[in-house]
Formats: sequence, structure tokens, C-alpha cells
Amino acid sequence: MATTVPSSVAPYSAYFRRDVPEEDKELTHVGPGTPCGEYLRRFWHPVGLSADLQDLPRAVRILGEDLVLFRNGAGQVGLLLLHCPHRGTSLEFGTVERRGIRCCYHGW
Repeated sequence: MATTVPSSVAPYSAYFRRDVPEEDKELTHVGPGTPCGEYLRRFWHPVGLSADLQDLPRAVRILGEDLVLFRNGAGQVGLLLLHCPHRGTSLEFGTVERRGIRCCYHGW
């Protein structure tokens, strides 16, 4: 006759354990000025499909930075910081020109 020994561990209890290691901020934070962020900025990253770019600029967020992706009047793809350096207006609402994008607030 077989005997069963009662288990002190409930079945499937591993699903409920929370042995999560502490976050390593040097590896998980990729914003400007962080070690991993500075490292990743040395490489090319896909941020959007060229075929998806039409007449309107598109806001994207990558590596903790807000950027604007657009295709200028000459057909070249551009990627800039989202906000105009002069007044901070979003270039997502800018006017696409032949050689770039023009801020909608003051026309620079």
C-alpha cells in the first residue's frame, strides 16, 4: 500500500511567487544621459516605416525622447526633436516644406 506524504507546498504555487530581482537602472533606463541610453544612441534604430509617411508629420517616442518623423517636399525622411527650440511648439503640427519642416507657431 502506497502512502502519500502531505506537501507543504501547494500545487502550482510557483505561479504566485514574486521572486523578482531589483531593477538594474543602468540596464533598463534608456533616457538621455543614462549609461544604457547613451550606449544605444550610438546605433541605428527603426522608428517607423517609410511607406507610412505621407504628407503629415508623425510624433514618435524612442529611447525616452519625443521626436517628429516626416517626409519633406523633396521626398527625404527627417527625424527631429518634437518641440521647436525657440518656443517649444510641437513640430507635429508644423508645415512640411521642400527642405524640412516649418514651425506652425512662428514660421521658423
